[in-house]
Amino acid sequence: MKLEVPLLDLRLFRLPALSVALSVNALDFLVGFGILVVVAQYLQLVLGLSPVDAGLWGVPAGLGFVVGSLLTSALLRVLRPAYALGSGLMLGAVGLALMAYAIGVHSLILITLGNTLFAVGSAPGTTVVADLVVSSAPKDQSGSASALSETCSEFGGALGIALLGSLVTFIYRQMLAVALPAGVPAPAAETALRGIGAARAAAQTWNDGAALLEAAKHAYTSAAGIALLASAAITVLTAILAVTMFKSRASIEGGVAVDVEPP
Repeated sequence: MKLEVPLLDLRLFRLPALSVALSVNALDFLVGFGILVVVAQYLQLVLGLSPVDAGLWGVPAGLGFVVGSLLTSALLRVLRPAYALGSGLMLGAVGLALMAYAIGVHSLILITLGNTLFAVGSAPGTTVVADLVVSSAPKDQSGSASALSETCSEFGGALGIALLGSLVTFIYRQMLAVALPAGVPAPAAETALRGIGAARAAAQTWNDGAALLEAAKHAYTSAAGIALLASAAITVLTAILAVTMFKSRASIEGGVAVDVEPP
């Protein structure tokens, strides 16, 4: 059965510019939401911060996103949308790489700095990508394109939590399996392999639980670092994709990106 006016017009995906803009949007949120969970678990379960303290250390990143959003308009006056977006994503990749290093040395200050850089860099994407999505669709379907953009944001965020969370869990299990202290009871070892949170609980059931917990922390730290580096790589590729596809968009006027011939 084919509807004349479908709720979601799949023909929009035939437009290369629109598909790329939606992909950039989804990948940006994939990384953003994915690292949010990874870093939160690291702060609380590895560094031992309380939920309140971990949240407070995330405030600079929130402020960074606000600052990045406010600077976007000024940035668009001197740069084409694609370059503003690409520059922001590259800054975000630098922040992610810094976080990967900071986690390895357990530096809370550098983790916060890296997270803030990522927030500042990802801020332009919220404005620029939305305009690119709408301008890439026919005018009579701009509403549908905008709805697709919001849907891709939610989908990308959920996918990021699932994929990056699974990646961290997989690496954590592999590393902990070969680093378990000698003499760990089988039940405690099985529980610890489920995740860093379970490892903290398992450590309390064994006399030498400190050694088990330390091994679990080391395994999770390594896994989180790899996930952050993978996120940085995804962000760099997203920046390249955005610039390559939209470098001919000269400016955003009244919410519409204008095409021009490259200089």
